[in-house]
Amino acid sequence: MATYYFEYRQIDTFVFNLAAQAAKHFNIPENEAAFLGDINRHRPVVETFLKESGFAGIRLFGRDQQLKLETWKAGISDLLTQIEKHQHVFPDTGGIHYNKIREGKSLYVQVVIPLLSLDKKVYGYFEGIYE
Repeated sequence: MATYYFEYRQIDTFVFNLAAQAAKHFNIPENEAAFLGDINRHRPVVETFLKESGFAGIRLFGRDQQLKLETWKAGISDLLTQIEKHQHVFPDTGGIHYNKIREGKSLYVQVVIPLLSLDKKVYGYFEGIYE
């Protein structure tokens, strides 16, 4: 039993690290300008990133924690139902929040990170659901 728990923790850590690393791709100060205007004009870039990443979905929130843009891979309606059951936490500067979500036999990691400007102020939040 102890071996199973240890291996389970290793898998959790591995999946979490993959999700966090991919999420940090978005956390660059140059993205701040996109949040100040109409972020939807950047939808094609976000959708391309989604297709090339291990994420099932991406949501971007403004500094006010209001949803600004979201995009999802096809065929995940059951996953969306599971995601809505989890409380959404917006972490402080330098923080990260995550939930593990099981849908059928699949494990997903919901990651939320603050997006920081050059002067280290939060200008938005990235949420990714990593497969």
